[in-house]
Amino acid sequence: MTLGPINGLLLSPARKAMRRLELDLRLFRGRAAKQGLGSALAHTASVLSWRFYPPRRRFADNLRAEQARALEFDRLHHVETAREVFLKDSGVSQADAERGNGLYRAVWPRIFGEAIRSVVLDHSRFTFADYGAGKGMAMFLAAEYPFKKIVGVEFAPALHAIAKRNLTTYRSSTQRCFDLSVVLGDASTWQPPDGPLLCFFFNPFDPRTMQKALRNIIDSHRASPREIYLLYVNTRNVREGRRAFVGMPELTRVSRSRNHVSFKLN
Repeated sequence: MTLGPINGLLLSPARKAMRRLELDLRLFRGRAAKQGLGSALAHTASVLSWRFYPPRRRFADNLRAEQARALEFDRLHHVETAREVFLKDSGVSQADAERGNGLYRAVWPRIFGEAIRSVVLDHSRFTFADYGAGKGMAMFLAAEYPFKKIVGVEFAPALHAIAKRNLTTYRSSTQRCFDLSVVLGDASTWQPPDGPLLCFFFNPFDPRTMQKALRNIIDSHRASPREIYLLYVNTRNVREGRRAFVGMPELTRVSRSRNHVSFKLN
């Protein structure tokens, strides 16, 4: 005997595709009615690119897996870093949210590990400076290495408050750096600490803000020459942030992969 669908739960792939198309059409019509045809077309093009364009599909698949791992990280270490937050809901203006790329998302531990290992240095001599620290995930991952100290700077008051709370609850049996702090401030004008630095950027800013932060670091290096490395991470592709590093002869590239690139200040 052949069993048919039970309460509509068992559907053929063709039927599932048809239902999704019907939902897409309803959403398209609703957006067109409320926001205009141009907005509806742009939104639909973006949705379809994430669904069918192979690089974006791979990223979306990886994102779901990494979010599950982030939730497990939070459970194991008694923190809250996994939940994504729109910056406009974190106590900053719409304009400032756009400077910060609009969304808080925690760095993926796998890519962070690959990136940090690409810069060979004596961690015990360096301060790890996290630009756009969010809820502190990169700081906690960096604490697995014997940095001299770790400091993060975060502009959004709500994210800064969560990061401070996480610093009081974080627990790890393999932690090697215990001097962690986070400050509330604008990373584009924040004065970096003295001494050797590894400045970390998880795609935190738009190109203009990123360049201001880089220029600020270069000025600090010029005023007080010391070892300074920059490490930029992007979970999609570092090419998205390449504009920020154009026209900066003070930087010498040390390493590069699809998801991270590092520089040393001359």
